[in-house]
Amino acid sequence: MQRSYFAGSCDLAFMLDASDSLQGDENFKLCIEFIKTVFHAFGMGGGIRFALVLFGSSAQVVFDFSKYSSISDLDGALGQVCDIEIFLKIGLT
Repeated sequence: MQRSYFAGSCDLAFMLDASDSLQGDENFKLCIEFIKTVFHAFGMGGGIRFALVLFGSSAQVVFDFSKYSSISDLDGALGQVCDIEIFLKIGLT
């Protein structure tokens, strides 16, 4: 069962550096795992919404506040983000 540590409405956005300054795929994955931990701690109930932006030399909205309504959907989206090479290819570095 999901437990939320926050009671109230909140829009929580993460901006994640997808450039070479993270120094590798493992550091990027570590950042994604941190974001997942925060998502799970807050939960999705009570008006809590999440967004994710990747940036380098430009920015890419991965998902906005209205995209997902469940933690399992967010987990799936973050799983797809873990391949940093995809974002390197679209010019975020």
